[in-house]
Amino acid sequence: MVILNHIPQLIANVYGIATSSVRARLIEWLLEPVGPLGVVAVAAGAFGVFLHRGNYQRLVVSLDDAARISADQMLELARYVEQCNPHTLEQIASLLAASPVGR
Repeated sequence: MVILNHIPQLIANVYGIATSSVRARLIEWLLEPVGPLGVVAVAAGAFGVFLHRGNYQRLVVSLDDAARISADQMLELARYVEQCNPHTLEQIASLLAASPVGR
């Protein structure tokens, strides 16, 4: 089993090699437990654009959105989520382990 404190780096690594659709899903999963203040505070506000799209609680990340977010920004987001909701990271790690990255 992956030690929890390595999961943010694992997520960033997977994000760096994943297809656009997987990248978009990873962003959606990680932003789900994050409140509005966190969305604008993490990664120098890189995820703040999602607050301007109406109901960010039902976030749909486009392939273009995923292309604009770097692996380093995802690492920052994953570290933030690790602090506020570590269970989310465990779920994402399980999903990644059960599914090939390229889907």
